[in-house]
Amino acid sequence: MTRPELLSPAGDLERLQYAIRYGADAVYAALTEFGMRAAPDNFTPAQLEEGCIFAHARGKRVYLTLNTLPTNAELDRLPQAIADARAAGVDGFIVADLGVLRMVQKLAPDVEIHFSTQMGITNHAAATAAFELGAKRVVLARELSLEDIATIRAKTPRELELEVFVHGAMCMSVSGRCLLSQYLTETKIRYSVQLLTSRQLKIIDIAQLLGYENQSTFSSHFRAIYQCTPSQYLKEKFSE
Repeated sequence: MTRPELLSPAGDLERLQYAIRYGADAVYAALTEFGMRAAPDNFTPAQLEEGCIFAHARGKRVYLTLNTLPTNAELDRLPQAIADARAAGVDGFIVADLGVLRMVQKLAPDVEIHFSTQMGITNHAAATAAFELGAKRVVLARELSLEDIATIRAKTPRELELEVFVHGAMCMSVSGRCLLSQYLTETKIRYSVQLLTSRQLKIIDIAQLLGYENQSTFSSHFRAIYQCTPSQYLKEKFSE
């Protein structure tokens, strides 16, 4: 019987190091853009490289999540993110968008591709299709039973790796499509616009008031909704 890989999230370099020291075989991480877990600090390219060096020195692996659904504007920034991650030494990309898939295959053909749970793979036909598109691994939908998983394993190529969340589904929605989290984030960001335009607080103060660990995470969430950073928003707003 093959021993399964124990995979842990790593929201920053410190968490990556702890996860590996305490027994994880691999971690999944994100840059400041293009990862669904936007609340943690996440990684700069330099930190990602340091994390890969740390993991590889101990025989462990690092996967990078590119599992958002990028807009056209965001897509223009994706090639640099892929190049940075490849240079850092990541062992795989976790994707949820067909355009991202093709871009990764073109720009980093030597790096593994995993299909994210965001793809909602619930049956063997979808898993096989993912394999045919180039996936080495699929992260199955979190709602599946052990019987469902066994059926998918029996009816898919043996070369295709299957990954499951051991804690199952914990989101208010299906397979990580976190509607409640999205709603709360958008509500906070829209409230931040009122605070920004009042010009009574600095951006870092607004970020702390809204519960963000740092300004960069707040800026990342703000840009996801308004396609600009808070400072760019202020510049455009008050230059009119």
